[in-house]
Amino acid sequence: MRTSFLLRLGPRLVELTLAASVALGGCTGVLGANHAADEDGASDADGPAACAASPLPLAHLTRDQYDRTVVDLLALDPGEARPSSGFPADDAVEGFSLGLTVSPLLVEKLQAAAEALAARALEHPERIVPCTTEDDACARAFVQAFGARAFRRPITAAEESALLDVYRAAREGGARPFLEGVGLVIEAALSSPQFLYHWPDDGGAAPGSVVALGDHELASRLSYFLWGTMPDDALFAAAVEGRLRTPEDVEAEARRMLEDPRARATTAAFFRELLGVDDIGAINRDPEAFPELDAALARDLQASLEAFVDDAVWSGGTYDDLFLSRRAFMNARLASFYDVDGDLGDELTPVELDAGTRLGLLTQPALLAKLGKFDQSDPIRRGVFLREKILCQELAPPPANVEFNVPTPAAEPTRTTRERFAAHTSQPNCQGCHALIDPLGFALEGYDALGRYRATESGSPVDATGAIVGTEGADGPVDGGVELAERLASSVDGRACFVEHWFRYAVRRGGSEGDACALESLGDAFEEEGGDVRALLVRIVKSEAFRTRRVAEIAGDGGGEL
Repeated sequence: MRTSFLLRLGPRLVELTLAASVALGGCTGVLGANHAADEDGASDADGPAACAASPLPLAHLTRDQYDRTVVDLLALDPGEARPSSGFPADDAVEGFSLGLTVSPLLVEKLQAAAEALAARALEHPERIVPCTTEDDACARAFVQAFGARAFRRPITAAEESALLDVYRAAREGGARPFLEGVGLVIEAALSSPQFLYHWPDDGGAAPGSVVALGDHELASRLSYFLWGTMPDDALFAAAVEGRLRTPEDVEAEARRMLEDPRARATTAAFFRELLGVDDIGAINRDPEAFPELDAALARDLQASLEAFVDDAVWSGGTYDDLFLSRRAFMNARLASFYDVDGDLGDELTPVELDAGTRLGLLTQPALLAKLGKFDQSDPIRRGVFLREKILCQELAPPPANVEFNVPTPAAEPTRTTRERFAAHTSQPNCQGCHALIDPLGFALEGYDALGRYRATESGSPVDATGAIVGTEGADGPVDGGVELAERLASSVDGRACFVEHWFRYAVRRGGSEGDACALESLGDAFEEEGGDVRALLVRIVKSEAFRTRRVAEIAGDGGGEL
């Protein structure tokens, strides 16, 4: 029975998911410059049309969302299930993961995961089956309860009937055990587009019109933004009872959700994607120049960065705490790396650092190491990162005939990294962009390819002088990473960029002209509230841009067939 059912389901799932992907139309490309620009937009982010969101791409669960959702849906032990480890990589829109592309390989992996997860769930059926009679009445109660949680909304009569048909067919008229039917229902639900996609609920509205998100759609949008997973019982209840229809209602739920540990996991995921530091263990360095780099040190560096971000957001809570904190998290191994004296053990411990060597997020060793080369630091990569990720300034691609090969330390052992890169980027066709990039990257030359602080290189004093240009309120010369961090932290562009990154992460789409007034209002509120990060998240979910959607010209039908 199982094989024949999956053979019937597989082609239909491929058909539905590929059709959904095609329906995205032009939503899957690179979506323009980072900053939305709409000079005529309304100035009030709580005003209707001008601050309402653009059409959303029809997206499926990302790998991280899938893993967190199945744990909550099936009541699995946290950390027990990572089925997405074999899935194809997610798409990225402006640096953040989004499930846009569907391939036959992904469909195959999803079906295999559904079967394995159903078997695992049946190891403890009492966690998800709401009755013990093991008859058709119990099956119907299970289908109604489980289907509503899996689809993140009440299931339709047609969906209930289809899932019950799966149950009955699996049992072959009662000849097979009750749990055989339950297992096939779980497989069918986990393989369905209703579970796999964030389906829109337009209510038949005309294409181009602005609609408020439906109660359950908004509940899901809240939970996947703030928790990265499905709504809990309290959020489902708020949707059922119509308690998500005003900004005040949404704020109340958001503040409750931010008290949950899952919100801390979401901020960690946000910074991993923003900074591109999801796997420090994969960095490769010259073992002769950096013999101390091993798997244990790489794990410590990543854990230290994550502990710093968590502390800055949840203990401090402001933008300044992120960019100006002197606190670092280290154990005995990292204390040696930081050249800090202290009686530390294996656990990470907060330590206040010398103000002259490191400051805040931008001088975290894990980030600097991620932005390094095999055998030397990389001022170009670091400068590009600061322009694009900290200032949200989009750089033009390099000329097609540009020469990328920079001399290695082995080839020019008496020259510093700055000298090698400066000679390389002095070519006339490089100078335009590098005038924006190099002065930022050179200010971080006090840190080597592994993120260690250094005062000399190749027998010469390190020259970490640089400059900031092309910003509002932060332009001027800088000397070293600490001064660079201080200046960028005070930049109007930097703070606006931080707001925009969180907005993009919340709405999960690229920029559009209609975002301008929402971003302006959010930025103003961010300044008025002292750069409070959690207050910013609440402001975002209360905004019209988050609570509404413009109906696309081509959209999904609300669920498709099972």
